[in-house]
Amino acid sequence: MTNPNTLTRVSLFMGDLEREARKFSPKFRPLASILGNTVKYGFYEESPDPRLIIVSQQMDLQHSPGGYTLMLTVSSDSQRVNERTAISFQDTTGIPLSEAPEWIATQNNLGITPAYLIFKKYGPRAMDVLARQG
Repeated sequence: MTNPNTLTRVSLFMGDLEREARKFSPKFRPLASILGNTVKYGFYEESPDPRLIIVSQQMDLQHSPGGYTLMLTVSSDSQRVNERTAISFQDTTGIPLSEAPEWIATQNNLGITPAYLIFKKYGPRAMDVLARQG
């Protein structure tokens, strides 16, 4: 078994996240968020290179303590797959992405990497647990 990898990128983005995310993939679904001021979309892609992709944005468009309004997180078995996915997201949406501050990347790695393993085991059905109700 390979060790999963998580890549986090951030941006100062003030536009319509749902519209831009769906340019990248119509598979993006709204996700529940424990933070009331954040909107999230995500999907799990089953493929030879499976990956979990989550993108979130501050609803009030206020800068987070890290200085961004948008966060893209990609988890897979390969850092190369994560990097290609982030580049493709950036190229498709036109949203300029940059490296996340180390403390944010570490925090995401601790939270998202275990979730990726659950998705890898149960597939897209696991997204039903995270999908926003209503």
